[in-house]
Amino acid sequence: MSGEAGAGISSKYFKMYFSSGMTVSVAMPPDLEDHPNYIEDYFKEASKPFETKLKDVLPRVDQSFETLIQQHGFPISLYDPKAVFVADAIIEDVDLGHENKSTRNLLVSSGADVNLSFFTRSFSKINLSITINKQIKRSELNTIRAQIIEIFD
Repeated sequence: MSGEAGAGISSKYFKMYFSSGMTVSVAMPPDLEDHPNYIEDYFKEASKPFETKLKDVLPRVDQSFETLIQQHGFPISLYDPKAVFVADAIIEDVDLGHENKSTRNLLVSSGADVNLSFFTRSFSKINLSITINKQIKRSELNTIRAQIIEIFD
């Protein structure tokens, strides 16, 4: 059986999965009858440090999002698990002034799901989902990523 140790958490502004960043294969024990939950127990135990870390950093990540939204005007809205992918939701900074008006109008009425995957300095992996209410710049996503990496390290 293959899998990845990790843990997920949801917050007001995001959903995050923090993991080892690598898939491991776990062989069945020779005495499977004596240990029917061996693989499940392995991943449950291996995921504990990720659960602990997420609980520890959650208040600081929440505060970071509050600051980005309130003080810097990042277009992040309350996390909506039903938000969908919208093409052109991310503006490459070189494309400033070329916003897609139909995309902008769609985002105001329904929001869009944006997913980021990146590694921390210790090579753990973070998958982050946010909901935006208007187009977001690539540099803003890079700022979010940098702040989260700083909090986790």
